[in-house]
Amino acid sequence: MSLKIGITGASGVLGSELQKKIKKNLIIFKGDLTKKKDVYHWIKNNEFKSIYHFAAVVPIKDFNKSVKKSFKVNSTGTKFLVDAIIKFQSKKIWFFYSSTSHVYKLNKFLTDWFELHQLTLLSISFCPHHDAIESCICRKPDSLMLEKVIARYNISVNDSFLIGDSLRDIKAAEKVGLKAFQIKPNSNLNLLNF
Repeated sequence: MSLKIGITGASGVLGSELQKKIKKNLIIFKGDLTKKKDVYHWIKNNEFKSIYHFAAVVPIKDFNKSVKKSFKVNSTGTKFLVDAIIKFQSKKIWFFYSSTSHVYKLNKFLTDWFELHQLTLLSISFCPHHDAIESCICRKPDSLMLEKVIARYNISVNDSFLIGDSLRDIKAAEKVGLKAFQIKPNSNLNLLNF
């Protein structure tokens, strides 16, 4: 039996392009990503070597029309997928998860905000791993991602600080000796006083 390649979001831009490139052993998810039984059934009944997860509510205007529904698709649906992979796939598989436009919008906002306040933004870093799939030391609360940025840009930890919205962020900062400020998620950066 040959191993299959799974794809969610096959009708979207990325999914359509992938279908043009890969025609053999491609299994398209046709269920409802927000329904656990649909996701579990698809994963349980196929032996995948890889899964490309493109399904998401991406355009900001569509996301904002129905935040609850969008969250169910983008977050809960992805969690169902990861949980099913862990539960039903006997071998390790390659899992590709594509971020939504919200990530890019946030990056643009941060870049513009720093420029407006005449601050230098050296880079935007992220950990592409998820602890449900694999362990890694760059994912917070571990500190490798911060250590790399500090070394790359010769950053003085004594003259720097980290702003984070979770305890994981604060713990990572403490591991490298950075001062850390925890804010509420989705706080307005313009209202912060340090």
